[in-house]
Amino acid sequence: NMSGLGVLWNFSVSVPQDVGKGMIIYEDQAYFPLSYSLVAVNATNGSLIWNFTTDGGVGSGSAVVVDDLVLFGDSVGGNSGSNLFAVNKSTGVQIWNFSSAQETRTSPAVYNGVVYFSTLQNLGDENPFYAVNLTNGKQIWNRTYLDIYINPVTIDHEMVFVGSIFGDFLIALNVTDGTTVWTNTDPTDAVPNAAVSDGEKVYFGSTDNKVYAANINTGITDWTFTAWGDISSDPALKDDILVVGSGNKFYAINTTTGLEVWNYVVGSGVNSAPVITANGLLFFASQDKSLYALNITN
Repeated sequence: NMSGLGVLWNFSVSVPQDVGKGMIIYEDQAYFPLSYSLVAVNATNGSLIWNFTTDGGVGSGSAVVVDDLVLFGDSVGGNSGSNLFAVNKSTGVQIWNFSSAQETRTSPAVYNGVVYFSTLQNLGDENPFYAVNLTNGKQIWNRTYLDIYINPVTIDHEMVFVGSIFGDFLIALNVTDGTTVWTNTDPTDAVPNAAVSDGEKVYFGSTDNKVYAANINTGITDWTFTAWGDISSDPALKDDILVVGSGNKFYAINTTTGLEVWNYVVGSGVNSAPVITANGLLFFASQDKSLYALNITN
């Protein structure tokens, strides 16, 4: 309840399972991963709508809802390999799945009827990045890249942006064929979280304690911001303010200058993805077991 932040409902899991962090809400349904399934519940009262079970673990990536489909991946399980699933959002019935030998437990992105996602085969090896048809799950292209592993994907200006956990870079790929447009290698440590774009710059964080703003066309760094610790959350944008978590602080940064607007200290680490409402309320969770709501402007 937004006015009082009281508990409206809770959903109990019948057997011990991890509840993944990637919950999304679309229209009147909430979707969240359990250890080996994706669950859809009524967002108003928490009642179960459907439960789609997989052979592999689902828990690390967020699902994506596009039109009538919910898209999500799993890790390798049993003899079935690994899959990216498309299920009907209302019924949970499978429409298609894309199978591969690699782990697809990631957050896909969709653009112009194409689904883009990174995979994990072996650490230190080149790993496939796929583009598949949204309607039928057929492969359009795949390319292998060194040090890109099941990272979240962002799309803007006909480019796919994805960071590297071990290669210390952000790469921009052409949406049509997966060729490299540019690579920003300025970070000195991992780029594990999603990037965000305002159409002119691409903003991303690294575990080298810095936030980077790169020109969207060239990849050249425009400014960097040094935080208290690792950049531990996805960034989010509202007008000319970029917000991001680092250690036990949440920062607001001016997107033009790269200067700090404000920071807010909490009791423990901040690694949840922030959510900003239309009227400028910022919500994020902390490892101090609290949910925070801040005015983004002050």
